[in-house]
Amino acid sequence: MDRSTFKDFVLCKALDVISGNGAYRKYLHQCCENGEEWAQRVTASVAAMNQLIKELHTTVDRVRRLPNSKVGKACCEIVFSMHAPVRVIPGWSTCFITECQAQNCIDVSRATKQNQSLPVHPKFGYFVLMLFYTHRIEHVIRTFTKLWLESQPQNSDMTELTNRFQEQTEVFDKMYDRFSEGYAHVKASLETYLCER
Repeated sequence: MDRSTFKDFVLCKALDVISGNGAYRKYLHQCCENGEEWAQRVTASVAAMNQLIKELHTTVDRVRRLPNSKVGKACCEIVFSMHAPVRVIPGWSTCFITECQAQNCIDVSRATKQNQSLPVHPKFGYFVLMLFYTHRIEHVIRTFTKLWLESQPQNSDMTELTNRFQEQTEVFDKMYDRFSEGYAHVKASLETYLCER
């Protein structure tokens, strides 16, 4: 997946949020139906990103299906959570995966009242965050866009907003870099774990 594919994906999801009522999605679909090259490229980019995410989910599912897989349980908690796993459990905790004591473990449980905390050693912090970021990238983009919209002047029209959003090339580049690095790290880590079993 290249930088332009990622940027198309980001813009597609973000402009759908900015349009507010699915108008962009309908517009994109109509332009694609009319054979417009840009719309077909964006649609192909979205499909390519969705395929990458699906491949990652398949790998997580393979880990989850291993007998007594603590890594699989932790991964499932992360990928099905609506919130990034950034809650730190102060003091000493026993890591759910390694069963070792560690300070300031990361709670990867879903943030609900019914769930008990699921502490994971802080050495897994990068993996945990990148698994959430790469698997939940659409959610991340939509949330980022909603927060960005809150910072914009309320009298801005749709054209101004879309133009202003698209000017954030440095942000898109950083998001792409994190996604590429994170995806490679998560995929390699899970594949290594599977090979060791």
